[in-house]
Amino acid sequence: ARLVGDTNILTVNITGLLLQTCYCFVFYTFSTAKVQTGKKIFLTFLLLILVQTYIVNEEDAETAQFRIGMFAATLSVCYCLAPLATIQHVFRTKSTESLPFTLIVGSCVFTSLWSLYGIIIEDSFVKIPNMLSFVVAVFQLSLFACYPSSSDYKYTSVI
Repeated sequence: ARLVGDTNILTVNITGLLLQTCYCFVFYTFSTAKVQTGKKIFLTFLLLILVQTYIVNEEDAETAQFRIGMFAATLSVCYCLAPLATIQHVFRTKSTESLPFTLIVGSCVFTSLWSLYGIIIEDSFVKIPNMLSFVVAVFQLSLFACYPSSSDYKYTSVI
């Protein structure tokens, strides 16, 4: 957002960063696996610093825009693909109990809105990953129609 000068994206990203930071600290406070959680928070913070350092030190703004755009787009699609980690379990048990329904519905809504925004501002780094993620979210929602949840599976871990 900083590279392209889009205040709307910058505002959303800063708000998201602040909320996610609060969430991480609360999660860490109540986590029983403090060492592993602390390492993940530290690595995420280190990644943010490395990205910002790259942006500041890259001489060609277009190169930085392209590389950071590709990196952000890849992360965005991976985020929406994450619930599919249990897809084999869904097909094997014929139940979607292991899929986070509200997260998937939310992904469907926000990726459609970001896709529309990407179309409006004509930015492929906003438009394309969100369109791909929307297709993935719709596929995940279709699994709920094909394989309804069964209450037998509730509260058990698949991973």
